Amino acid sequence: MRLLDPAGAVRRGSRRLRPTAYVGDSLLVTGTRTPEEDDAVVALRGLLAGKVDVSCSCHGPSEQAAAPSGAGRKGMQEARAPRSTRVTLTPCDDRVDGGVDAWRVLQHVLSEHPDLEGRIGLNHVMTAADPYWDPVPYWDPVPYWDPVPYWDPVPFGGRGQGLAEYGSAGVGGRTPVVWQAPDPRTHAPQPRRAPVVAVVDTGIGVHPWFPEDDPDVERWEPLLDDLVVDGRDTGVIDELTGAIGPLAGHGTFIAGVVRQRSPRARLLSVPVLGADGVVEEYLVHTALRRILHRQQEALRSGDVDSLVDVVCLSMGYYDEDGDDSRPDSPLARLLRALAEAGVAVVAAAGNSAVDDPFYPAALALPRGAAVPDSGPPPIVSVGARNPDNTSVALFTNDGPWVTTHRPGAAIVSTVPTALQGGLSPTVVVGDRRTIDRDDFSSGFAIWSGTSFAAPVVAAEIATALAADDAWLAGGTGPDHARAAVAAVLDGRQEAP
Repeated sequence: MRLLDPAGAVRRGSRRLRPTAYVGDSLLVTGTRTPEEDDAVVALRGLLAGKVDVSCSCHGPSEQAAAPSGAGRKGMQEARAPRSTRVTLTPCDDRVDGGVDAWRVLQHVLSEHPDLEGRIGLNHVMTAADPYWDPVPYWDPVPYWDPVPYWDPVPFGGRGQGLAEYGSAGVGGRTPVVWQAPDPRTHAPQPRRAPVVAVVDTGIGVHPWFPEDDPDVERWEPLLDDLVVDGRDTGVIDELTGAIGPLAGHGTFIAGVVRQRSPRARLLSVPVLGADGVVEEYLVHTALRRILHRQQEALRSGDVDSLVDVVCLSMGYYDEDGDDSRPDSPLARLLRALAEAGVAVVAAAGNSAVDDPFYPAALALPRGAAVPDSGPPPIVSVGARNPDNTSVALFTNDGPWVTTHRPGAAIVSTVPTALQGGLSPTVVVGDRRTIDRDDFSSGFAIWSGTSFAAPVVAAEIATALAADDAWLAGGTGPDHARAAVAAVLDGRQEAP
């Protein structure tokens, strides 16, 4: 992985750049043709012939079929999204000093083929919206880009003062606790139709609220075989030190927030993030495209039970483009296709306490703007509030693109019961001891971040759908999703 430093980066013209992290040896190409026929891939191979080998990988068909029309499908649009192809760049020999730099290759290609602008771009590194556990230490040397403000070198002065509290165990960081109440689903009435919330994150681990045979939880396999995701494992990513991954339990925690706020919602677990909280953009595209394919197939077949109603994304990246707007980026087009297929998208605003746009949250409905009367549901971005539910948490990113705020600091929710690290109690006297901060066998914890404010809104949208008689009767499409989003943002439907 590499960091784009605007101070010394090669650039075309006088365009303004922002720092970003990207996969150093790959690019993303979007289009409807196969890689062998794609003009962007052909241009790459022609320009790099003899210096860099170009190999491609992609998933899914290039064209999506139109959503069906008919009863219950009124207002549906054809949901199309070009496929994303990951182009891997490998030096032909050792003469390429330091390996291939995807950013330099991208600038070279676009200088020769400016018509490919928007079709070819960086394969960004996306991180969970809770980077205070420092999953990306390679960013630290750049002080103006530090997305990890909680671990400021000067914890009692400067910018880190106050922010560090949210990442400290016992104050707002991941801390084991005991939950005394039963599973909220126990006393929730059985709905005629249960809304489905897709949690695209680290997966949903083993927990009494989410048993493996639970019909209300569908678990997809991880996109990478070696991905450390929430499951039966301990979450340890360093066997020598016993360190638990900084984002271990993240997806399970989000699922618990949804369960508390919308007890009868069904959950679709889509693991893309590992316990380190880092994922390349291409894999996120792949996961979202699979959800889109599932949605379109369910619409074609009339299988209402297989529809997805809400997608919750507690991750993102800071884009290198200084124009602040990427409405035509491949990720934006993919999310638009999901919305056109009737899926509401909720994204976390990020925890860097900056106003730099954090994508995909920066694609959301601006704060204070009205939900349109027609068309697909807008993306909703969510910042975090403190436990008093009135003040905004200090770590929350800000800007007009932050649609709304929900509780996201010192939240209590579920974590995998197998989560167990190498830390020990600080004091042991016989059978008496202090709390083991690495023992999460209770299945519950306190955690902070906009990652946990976003699922609050996702659950509220699910609850609003379940209150829609037409939707309960089998209605589908963007009209229902848009109405649910409007009800939540207008305060007409907020989960208890």
